[in-house]
Amino acid sequence: MSAPTYESENGLAELRHRESTTTDEDDEKRLDKNEKHVHVSHEEYEPDTHDITKPFPVDPDEIEETHQLTFRAVFVGCCLGAIVGASNIYLGLKTGFTFGPQLFGAIFGFAIIKPLSKALPESGLIGRFLGGPFGPKENCTVQSAATASGGIGILFVSAVPAMYRLDLLSELPKLDIGKLIALTLCASFYGVFFVIPLRKYYIVKQKLTFPTPAATAITIRALHNSRTGAVAARKKSLALLYSFVIVFVYKVMTGYAPGLIFDWHIGWTLYRLGFTSIIALENYGWFIEFTPAFFGAGMLSGLNASWSFLGGSVLAWGIIAPSLVKNGLAFGAAASDEFPLVSYNGLSFSDPDKYTSAPSPRYWLLWPGVLMMLLYSFADLAMNSGDIVRNIHKAGFNFNVLSWFREDPNYNAEEDEDLSPREDRVPTLWWTTGLFLSIVMSCAILATMFNMNVGEAILSLVLGFCFSFIGVQSAGTTDVNPISTVAKASQLIFGGVSKGAGLATGPAQTVNLTAGVIAAGSAAQSTDMCGDLKTGYLLRAKPRNQFIAQLCGAIVAVFLNVGLFILFTTASPCILHPPESGECTYGAPSVSAWAAVAVAVTAPKLPIPKSSGYTAIALGIFAVLSVVVKHLWIPKKHWHWVPNWNAVGLAFVVPQVYYSIAMGAGSIFNYVWARRSPQGFDMYMFAVAAGMLAGEGLGGVLQALLAVAKVDGGRSPAMFRSAPLVSLTLASIALAQTYSATYLPTNAPKTTEQGQSGTNQCGTGHDQNSMCQNAYLNSLDDWCVFAPPQPGPDSVIGNTERIEVAWCTKDGHGTRLIPDGSITGAHFVQTPDYVQITGVGDLTKINIPAGDEGGELDPHGADGNGNPIGGLVFSSAFGDIAQMHEWTNFVSATEFCFRACKDGPNAPALCQHIYDVMGCEWNMPGNYAPGSFDRCLADTGEPMGVYGTSTFHQGDPTTPAAHPAPPTSSCTSTSSIGNGLAASASGSASASGSASGATTTGPSATQSGSGSGSGTASRTGSASGSASATGGSNGAASFSAPGMQLVAAGAAVVFGAALVA
Repeated sequence: MSAPTYESENGLAELRHRESTTTDEDDEKRLDKNEKHVHVSHEEYEPDTHDITKPFPVDPDEIEETHQLTFRAVFVGCCLGAIVGASNIYLGLKTGFTFGPQLFGAIFGFAIIKPLSKALPESGLIGRFLGGPFGPKENCTVQSAATASGGIGILFVSAVPAMYRLDLLSELPKLDIGKLIALTLCASFYGVFFVIPLRKYYIVKQKLTFPTPAATAITIRALHNSRTGAVAARKKSLALLYSFVIVFVYKVMTGYAPGLIFDWHIGWTLYRLGFTSIIALENYGWFIEFTPAFFGAGMLSGLNASWSFLGGSVLAWGIIAPSLVKNGLAFGAAASDEFPLVSYNGLSFSDPDKYTSAPSPRYWLLWPGVLMMLLYSFADLAMNSGDIVRNIHKAGFNFNVLSWFREDPNYNAEEDEDLSPREDRVPTLWWTTGLFLSIVMSCAILATMFNMNVGEAILSLVLGFCFSFIGVQSAGTTDVNPISTVAKASQLIFGGVSKGAGLATGPAQTVNLTAGVIAAGSAAQSTDMCGDLKTGYLLRAKPRNQFIAQLCGAIVAVFLNVGLFILFTTASPCILHPPESGECTYGAPSVSAWAAVAVAVTAPKLPIPKSSGYTAIALGIFAVLSVVVKHLWIPKKHWHWVPNWNAVGLAFVVPQVYYSIAMGAGSIFNYVWARRSPQGFDMYMFAVAAGMLAGEGLGGVLQALLAVAKVDGGRSPAMFRSAPLVSLTLASIALAQTYSATYLPTNAPKTTEQGQSGTNQCGTGHDQNSMCQNAYLNSLDDWCVFAPPQPGPDSVIGNTERIEVAWCTKDGHGTRLIPDGSITGAHFVQTPDYVQITGVGDLTKINIPAGDEGGELDPHGADGNGNPIGGLVFSSAFGDIAQMHEWTNFVSATEFCFRACKDGPNAPALCQHIYDVMGCEWNMPGNYAPGSFDRCLADTGEPMGVYGTSTFHQGDPTTPAAHPAPPTSSCTSTSSIGNGLAASASGSASASGSASGATTTGPSATQSGSGSGSGTASRTGSASGSASATGGSNGAASFSAPGMQLVAAGAAVVFGAALVA
């Protein structure tokens, strides 16, 4: 027997085909033939022809299972469900995608318990709990517990985080742990108890297919096939285990080397190579992320859903978003002071008017996406209503709802369509009592903790009841559970209720989202549980045992999901409180959608841009028309060519386009695999894909734990420290020789850049009116800084950075001289890779106005021409005089620091220039003490802003401490430095300030600067680049040939991750 084959949006292709081609007459014939338990030989069961609406015939070779509900089955099932639940929280916060735990629990449960059942004795304490035979019905109990414990996560990737985003609960989830547990209990248990009558109606009477649960039943039966099952089970289990472990380890490693093995920012790489306009690719999020989870999701979803998702990303973020920005209908926010990086993902604004007057592309696209998903789901449901009505008619639907809750006094076993023995079913008293108690509990909790009156609480439960019908019918027919989208209808309903009641905005939003939690959660839980009962129905498992296993799993799910939610939000607070840029590790699209709808339906004025609203209506109508045309005029065999507008709408809501790229790649891989090796595909496909999903999800959980413990990749410089330098080296091999030119002081042209105010032909001697823009870092008594050419209050560094000139301590360079007495402390350090000077003084004597906190100068600038434009730096510290292409200079009225890096692969990182507000002591930790002058040798320090494999970015929520100053040796000191030029001889008329404003910090590294940030990864931090890269052809000897330059550029693209923050 082969494993199930997945199609887009559906579980089993063969089941769907069989269901679509079966006639009512065929159903009746099979109903007559297999009305009761029939003992047949194994050969009579053929999975390709068996009527999947009926239980499998009894296998005479199958062991007799006397204990289907065991401790080991429930325990292992809950553990496996916890893994899937954790994965689903991770995946759901990333993109809103989740996957069911049924097959994962069935296969892994078999792999765990089957060996134990053989290795352990049946007697004794251990044997009583873990030993004894293991059959398909107990395996069904495992997956029942797994399904229940892995469920209800929908709450914590949608409405619950939305409540925190709107400040409706406490600041931190851990302060609301009691409320969260209570709210989850309401949704979870109501759904579990209500599922029992749904089983009788949808599984026994309507005989819905439920593709994935049916696939699970077929898989379990195959695993326990005494003749072929052992071999197949071993292969599937090993495939699942290997893919799970490999992806888990890979995911954890990505936290320590993201730029190498996880994210490849091709647009950023090309931008640094000189293709400046390609930065738009980075700004709109078009880069590659090697995410196995979404590759696996593409394998399971198939071509139609995956490529609809990718097509929606192209439409939304490749066409509409750039058009909106170009035409002034949407706006971005600058993400860097140094580079033309722009964030288009903002969703919250301090000024409410900006929602309509200056929306971000992400906010603008949110409304078309939500409306498309909502209308498409309801349209598809409406077009399937004919099948629903026919099934209801065939089932003999009883509209007397009260009769569902009591025993039929005229019960006749011969006429009972339910083939489960009556004593194995869930007693009516059990589930009716539980349902009643869950309703009472929900009303009490919602009234006391969330300020909902009893009527509103009951209405939310009634909506959950109604949505359950929609979810079960859809999942049973198409294998798609639309609850997350359809449940937004509850927000519209409660929006009207709150306005009718005259509630203020805050209480109205609380009621809106709380009701959504109950409606969506209970409906999702009942839909999952009903599918689980379908698996048991096919395997002839006892519904009573499944029900108990589901209750156990539901209890685990409540505490598990609350704990995971607190863990993830503690590790990544931006989930709940995203910055205005919208940048966050977790995109949380469902959270954004739920919060936006809650704001919209409770606001006095609809906060939707007109152009967005009109587009939403147009695309929504188009989605509805496509559904109608598909159902009425397109043959079913061609339906896979019709776009899945639910996936298209999701792409509008999810700004991370790399997820759709990964899913598209996964679906193509799946298609080719199925074509080239059908047997291998049928055997391993689901196991490999499920292992990828679970492995990355659980790896994400471990990353969150490491982040909370502050030992993740963003905070641990000791772990894999070489990774950023290795990545820098790989890219810099290609980039190191892309400088436009290399000069010496004697052959430099008059100007080296267009728009240059000074000159690079400076001669010798000195001149206090010189416009020389050549600086030197040679020794303790021979160095320069850049400073304003003219005095005056307007000559602050921020105003004059483009026209600064060189001021030096030694005569002979043709520059201006720093007057004696201006420098009160200087400390020259030489390392194997750079030289630097740090110190303090009265720099008002070189035209810097008193009180100016200064700024940063470097050879790049925003346009690549440098600050100052055309400024060159030379040094003889490493031998003969040579140009230093990478350098950075901070100077203020009281403090200065200057570092020039020896050409090499690590020069751009060691002379990083993007931290322009962080100050000297953060960028160049060292000695800033006044009253002393010394020269030392030192080890090469850490690249500024690089912590392990993560790179700090200005503007991040928290600021990491500066790196410690590297150890020094062979120090020599002198009492002073000077050139004989008195202060009065300076051309600066403003040299009247004093050094009293200087701050002395001593030799240890301290944190300074006004910027803020964190140790999290930035896409700009450690990027290597050229001082004035213009794509010129002149390079060093090792890359002298044009062909080698092409190789270098190609290597930079291949190793683009090295340029990623």
